[in-house]
Amino acid sequence: MVMEREIKTREQILSIYKGQWVLIGNPKLDDALPSTSVVNSLMEGIPLISGVDKKALAAQVSKFRTEYKSIACIFTGKQGKKACLDLKEQTISTT
Repeated sequence: MVMEREIKTREQILSIYKGQWVLIGNPKLDDALPSTSVVNSLMEGIPLISGVDKKALAAQVSKFRTEYKSIACIFTGKQGKKACLDLKEQTISTT
């Protein structure tokens, strides 16, 4: 699903895109949190696309690479799936 390109808070993103993978443009993370989970440290960002297929979203990262300084991929469903991002390597993986 393609979305409006406006900044949303973590709470808005989790509420709107329940149980989905979401690519977030220019994510603002709370560096003060001792968390390794992007979804837990996300403060706000621009939702770009969402869906239930993580691989399909990951395949579209390059489309947004030139428009945004950084991109994160989060899962808004049950905890247990954690999204990790490596902005310098431009890869998305899950643990």
